[in-house]
Amino acid sequence: MQILYSILTALCLCIGFYFGFKLGRTNELPRFKTIKERKQQYEEKEEEKKKIDKLNKILGNLDRYDGSSEGQEDIV
Repeated sequence: MQILYSILTALCLCIGFYFGFKLGRTNELPRFKTIKERKQQYEEKEEEKKKIDKLNKILGNLDRYDGSSEGQEDIV
């Protein structure tokens, strides 16, 4: 039982330190993201990744251009 109390004490100390650090840094308690916010953030990253891939294809096509359509990738 004493081991459980010592682990619980250490855990509470760590949690208190974490929240105190966040509170001192931003003057507000940390808020955990909801599933909708995480999904929206993931979708934004995926959309940005698609735009970057498209831009890289365009730039690659410009680098490989030699007057013909050889080596060119389709951009969709």
